[in-house]
Amino acid sequence: MPISSFSSEELSYEKVSLEETSGEVLLKERVIDYALNKSNIPLISQLGRSQHGFVNNLTRRKAWSSLLESQLQLSSSKTCEVADSKTINNNDYNDDSDDDNDNVVHEDENQVQLDVKRSFVSVRDVHVRDLLRQVLERVIISVLRKYPQLRYYQGFHDVVSVFVLVYLGDEILASGTDENLILKYDEEISLKKSVEIFTLLYLRDFMMDSLEFPIDQLNIILKIIKKKDIKFYNKLSLGQIEPFFAISSILTIFSHELSPIMDNTYNETLFGIFDLIISTQSMNVPLLIYSNILLGVKDQLLENFEMDIIHFDNKVDLVHAIIQKVILQSIDNDRMWKETMINTRKMNYDKSLISLNKSMLNKYSVLITTASGDAYYNHCYTEKEVMEILRKEIQLNEKRNIEKAQLKMKKSTNSPELGLINKTSMTLAVSLLIGAFAVIISLQRDNSYSTLFKNTGDSLNNIYEYYTVKLVNRSTYVWKQPLESILTYLKSNTTS
Repeated sequence: MPISSFSSEELSYEKVSLEETSGEVLLKERVIDYALNKSNIPLISQLGRSQHGFVNNLTRRKAWSSLLESQLQLSSSKTCEVADSKTINNNDYNDDSDDDNDNVVHEDENQVQLDVKRSFVSVRDVHVRDLLRQVLERVIISVLRKYPQLRYYQGFHDVVSVFVLVYLGDEILASGTDENLILKYDEEISLKKSVEIFTLLYLRDFMMDSLEFPIDQLNIILKIIKKKDIKFYNKLSLGQIEPFFAISSILTIFSHELSPIMDNTYNETLFGIFDLIISTQSMNVPLLIYSNILLGVKDQLLENFEMDIIHFDNKVDLVHAIIQKVILQSIDNDRMWKETMINTRKMNYDKSLISLNKSMLNKYSVLITTASGDAYYNHCYTEKEVMEILRKEIQLNEKRNIEKAQLKMKKSTNSPELGLINKTSMTLAVSLLIGAFAVIISLQRDNSYSTLFKNTGDSLNNIYEYYTVKLVNRSTYVWKQPLESILTYLKSNTTS
């Protein structure tokens, strides 16, 4: 059904102001069901980017599938222009292992298995946790084997775990400790299809063999802050630093900070972030969210800046340290997240962001092409189109890697140790940083500081600040001997 055939009443739902009451949420749920039954993609999109998102996981997974399948037509799927929630036939989606790629082990599968074993740690029931991990691994492996040119990154498993809980979490939770639980084939196929589309349209920049393109995205955060609050930007000298403090949040789309658990009440914010991303077809959303978080806690940041400046040799180290400290303290602040999401919804309509992206990113980036936020429900990509964009983006990434390596070779003539820092060590550095952040969040949420460190949260904050500073300064030693570096640093902190 063409967009022009929808009535003005259907397209004006966003004007309705929804209060935070159960009655209003139930009303919105009915409207979502209506939009899904009518296959009204514009209305579904409007509902998803308004307050409360898609309300619950039953409507959420239907809405995600409808929107994602309206954004990309997979070669094995017949749906594109309108993904009808009543008529989508998952048998059209070829998930068999007949394809040659499906039988070829991807080079990153060992790392996938290691990361999956660390997933869903908050789920106490062993059978439920094992089932979630099995599904998570199957989905990730299926995507990587189908698209071997994509590189797995540590954080991708966190993103996919959100989809696993949305599509299958309720059923698994309802099953209790049933060891014989068998998931419905159609439900897992729908999950795989949605993850595949989301990966191709939204996560391509992160799935290269270097971090060049993700770092490009991080720099947009600083530009947004400069545009919104130039005094704050100048006070913290944000123009002089690289925003590695945000890399975990952006790569995982906040699924470290808001690690999903089986209690869906707690997941409301995290799922709402994904609702907004998919509904607007925009990966600007995570960048806007992080920018708004910093702007929302700027008073605390400035206070810490003035208080701690005497303890640091330079502003760069200080800024990274205080941002990590304040963000960590604000993670579980519901009011902060609500205000952040309200501001993000408003800013997401800012067309100047798109022109900003074009000046800072590679021309094949998701922020310029498939997830720019400028074309939601107006264009349905074909798999062939996206594969061509991916091919060109990989080529450009390889070219940049070569140019960067040549530059390092020249510099290493004067500094031999600098030549040791290559693409692999930088990736390892960020992986360790993300891993450290995950541990800190888990300990903070479980209130378990004292079981590992006598000095409560201070040691954890020290570790985080220490690694942030080392990452910014590109220290070689800390990444060659990470454990020794941590222990040495903690010892010196404890005895001082």
